[in-house]
Order: sequence, then structure tokens, then C-alpha cells
Amino acid sequence: MKKMTKVAVFITASFAASSASASDWNVTQAASITVAAPSITQGATTNVVSSNQAVNGIVLATGDDLLTGSQTATIGSSAGIVLTQGGNVDSSNQAINLIQANGIGATSEITQTVTQTGTSTTALTQEDLDATGGNVQAANLSDATGNIVHLSQTYAESDSVALVQSSVVSAANTQGVNYATAGDSIGNATMGLTQSVTVTNAASFTQGAGNVGGNNVQVGNGAVAKGAMGAILNTVQTFTVSAANLDLTQSAGSAGSNTQAVNMISATGANSTINTGTAQTVTVTAGDTNFLQDTSSTDNTQAGNLANAAGDIDQLAQTFSASGANEVDFDQVPTAASNRQAGNMAALTGAGAITDILQVFTSSTTTTDLNQTSTSGTLIQAGNLIDLGTGSITDAGVTQQFDALGGAVAMTQAGAATGNLQALNGIVYDNTGADSTVSQALTITATTFAMSQDAVTSSGQYGNFVGVKYN
Repeated sequence: MKKMTKVAVFITASFAASSASASDWNVTQAASITVAAPSITQGATTNVVSSNQAVNGIVLATGDDLLTGSQTATIGSSAGIVLTQGGNVDSSNQAINLIQANGIGATSEITQTVTQTGTSTTALTQEDLDATGGNVQAANLSDATGNIVHLSQTYAESDSVALVQSSVVSAANTQGVNYATAGDSIGNATMGLTQSVTVTNAASFTQGAGNVGGNNVQVGNGAVAKGAMGAILNTVQTFTVSAANLDLTQSAGSAGSNTQAVNMISATGANSTINTGTAQTVTVTAGDTNFLQDTSSTDNTQAGNLANAAGDIDQLAQTFSASGANEVDFDQVPTAASNRQAGNMAALTGAGAITDILQVFTSSTTTTDLNQTSTSGTLIQAGNLIDLGTGSITDAGVTQQFDALGGAVAMTQAGAATGNLQALNGIVYDNTGADSTVSQALTITATTFAMSQDAVTSSGQYGNFVGVKYN
């Protein structure tokens, strides 16, 4: 007799139309799953196109708003939970908690919460995606065609979490633990988006060898506003790894423009902005923190905290704290040209301006290494990095602060390359740019501090640097 696995699932939902409009929804969903090894698989053998798959799902009609509500998923699985988008998926979504609506949280906070209490790795995998692409995979996923006003996404992992994009042939695929997108804006003057990930053991992000699709994204927390005049306001992202490694690895194939970030805020509309109470924090309290770029493709970005705007950045605080880590290690070895790597990174993608920003990088008190030993050129590697493009910056206070308060700090630049940049604090701009005012602070009380530069041409290695992007 075949043994059956016991499954305990409790899902409750309440639907009530408000008195104002039948298009306003108030929804509560809760799920508890206690099977040993739950799996969610999409497109493993045959085509899945423009489809959704989720444990808790709210998918409203065009124009309908989610005014109040919550989604809660508690997973007590000894083998963790595995989400897989296979080789036959196109323009589809996969999540534990999923919301799609015109507007989200216009009157009160909407919450999405996943708690994994098991003792094994939770894995999100996109593999062999060979269709058109445009797929999204996340634990908590919210997508508004209009505005996200007030939303909280929380993920708590009792063991480890791993995001893997393996042999991805298609383009524009996204993985996130928490991920929120708005067709217009996120947040307003008094409310916004809160995203939190806590991982007890290890967290890893891998864009593996064989990924020939470009414009693929991996994030821990991701927020994207797409409106032409959209804004991201009062958005706070935190990602904490408590007891083991934080690893980011890019070993992509022939196509480029891939992104890996622990926290990402992106205002992509033509004049969209980041402002008013926006903050990103990465905290590592044990283990190693490793950034590795070993890729044959160009225009890739790898960062702890990443923020970019096509318009202005008016308020932004980025904090990367790894004083409790055994080691912080940045490696570009060997990699193709024109790739970027940083702990904190902010970029203007248009001719906008930055008027209020603070980047703080606190290194390991044991070992901090920056290794740029590739034969390829036009690489950038930094603790704190601001890329102004053709824009400008005016900041009355400290703009960038890099603190190495113990251990050993080493910077190595080699490889017979041309036009590379390595800095602890770096502010770069294109050859044309507006007048700017900045302040950089570098504190090194480490046991040893070593800068080594060999076999490079027209390259730069600095503690603090302000200047043109490529020497």
C-alpha cells in the first residue's frame, strides 16, 4: 500500500464590497502547510503562457482596487519549500503570496507574510527558460497597474534561502524574495512600502554559467515604479543574514545587462524619482560576504544595495553593515568588460539630480578584500558607488562614508587591463555633467591596510575618488 503524505492546509478568505464601489475589495487569506517537502512547479514539461501560480492569490479585474487585507503563509517543512519555473514558461508569475490589482493599499496597509519554520534551504529556481521570457518568481509578489500606496512584505526564514537562475536562454526574467511593481508610483507623502527579509543561516544569489538571456534580475527585496512621472516614496528595505554566508555570484553567458542586488529600488519611468524617506539596509552578522563576477558578458551589475532613477533622487539612505562577518570579499576575476560591483550603489539613468543621499559601508573587522584581477577593461568596483551619468549632485552633509574599524583591508588591481576603477568611496560621472558638491569620509583603523596596483593601464585605485567614470 502506498504511503500518503499528510497535508495540512487551512485557507480562509473573506470578500466584501465596500459601500462606495463594488470594485473595492477587502481580502484576508491564510495558509498553513506542514508537508515534508512542498514543491511548486511551473512549465516543467509543456508550455505555460501568461499564467499565475500561487498558494495565496488575489487577482482582481481591470480597474479594481485592493483596499484592505492580508496574505499569510506559514510553512513548517523539514526540507524547505521549492519554487521552480521550468523550461516552458513565458510571461508568467509564480509566488507563495500573489496580489494583482489596479491599486493596492489606498486606505490602509496591505500585508504579505511568509514564515518558513523548517530546517532546510528554501529554493527559488528559474531553469532552462527558453521561451520569450518576462517571467517573475517571488515569495511575496505584488503588481499594481496603478499605485501601491501602503504595503508590507515580510519573509522570515529559519534556515537558508537560495535564488538560482540556471541555463536561462530567455530574457527579462525576475527573481525576488519580496518583489513589488507599480505601473505608476509606490508610496506617498505619509505611507509607503516596507520590505523585510530575515535569514537565519545562509543566503545565496546565483546567475550561473549558461545564462545566455540578458536583462535578468535577482533581488532579495525589489521595488519598481514604471510611471513616466512616477515616484518611489517612504520605501524601506531591510535584509538580514544572521548565522552564515551571504553570496552573490554572476557567471552568466554571452548576453549581458543582468542585475543582482540584495535590495533594489528602481524608478524606470522617463521622469520618475526616488524621494522622501527611502532607505535600504543590508546586515550580515556572521559568516562570509562574497561578491563574485566571473562572466563572459558585459554591462552586469552586482550590489548589496542598488537604487536607480531616470529622474531625480531627493532622499536616499543606503547602509551596508558587515562588521560581524568573518570576511567581506569583492572579486572581479576574470570577467568581461564594463561590469560593476559595489556594496552600496546609486545611479542616475537620465539627466536628473541627486540632492540628498547618504551611503554608509561598514566592513568586516576581520578581513575586507577588493580584488580586481581581470584582463578586461572598464570595470568598476567599490564599497560605496554613485554613478551620476550626465546628471549632478548637491549634498550639504557627508555623501559617502566607508569605515574599516578592525582586521585587514586589502585592495588589489592587476591583470593587464585598461580603464578600470577601484575605490572604497567612488563618485563617477560621464565626460559631460553639471556642477556638483559632495563629501567623502574614509576611516581605516584596521590592523593592516594595503593597496596593490600592477600591470594595468589608464586605471585608477583610490580610497576616496571623484571623477570621470573611466580614466
